[in-house]
Amino acid sequence: AGLAACDKPETPDQTRDDVAEETKEGLENIGEAQRDAAANPSANPAQDTYNVEKESLDAAYEVAKEKCDALAGTEKDACLSQAKAGHETAVANAQAKRDAMTP
Repeated sequence: AGLAACDKPETPDQTRDDVAEETKEGLENIGEAQRDAAANPSANPAQDTYNVEKESLDAAYEVAKEKCDALAGTEKDACLSQAKAGHETAVANAQAKRDAMTP
């Protein structure tokens, strides 16, 4: 009976609070990556740009996963799969862009 609670969606308030927390944390991580790139630029500016973009993509992924918590069962599973696939595609595109800009 205890496992049934694991498949219940979060309340809208829980989801809103979790999304807000992940958004705040993501913005902090992006800011840290931007500050790090400015304070300690690497020999490869494309890598610095990628590092900031990757933090942004990771933050968006974490928010997307939190939004999936509002769902249950197969809807939640599909939501999480879609979020993961979108993240993986976005990261691959960012890596390709970085590699194309790297001398």
